[in-house]
Amino acid sequence: MAVAAQFCSGDDDVAVAWVGDCRAYGWDGTALRRCTDDHTVGEQLRRNGAPWELAREHHNWLNTALSKARSARCTAW
Repeated sequence: MAVAAQFCSGDDDVAVAWVGDCRAYGWDGTALRRCTDDHTVGEQLRRNGAPWELAREHHNWLNTALSKARSARCTAW
């Protein structure tokens, strides 16, 4: 699992890419907010309206692992 962030001087945007069971958070000076969702089967099931009980059973199943990550399989935010 990995999260990478890139900030370019003179630009307010930050590029974030992540893969696996990990999260990136952002700080706006006042509050911390979650910016990404985990790449797990459970998270995918939750996003698609599956019952919480079913999603919880699959929470530790990874959709994408760092060992298999390629730029096309990493989500960018």
